[in-house]
Amino acid sequence: MRRDGRQAGPAMLEAADPRLDGLQLIDIGGLSKLLSMSPSTVRRHVAQGELPQPALRLGPRLIRWRLRDIQAWMDGRAVRNVT
Repeated sequence: MRRDGRQAGPAMLEAADPRLDGLQLIDIGGLSKLLSMSPSTVRRHVAQGELPQPALRLGPRLIRWRLRDIQAWMDGRAVRNVT
């Protein structure tokens, strides 16, 4: 919850610095929606090494993953059609 009383929603941030062009960060809420699993399941998979580690950790509640890391992880786990 924010200081103004509003709920903080899942965040996906894009860096404003042109040197970081294309860098997108996603929080645990956005990641859990993307993967269709609860935040506690995401945390468990990260702790077990089954999901990429966060790219940014500035405190116990400010944790972000690089979207490209998650996409690469998903691509590596994609089921390929064999015909």
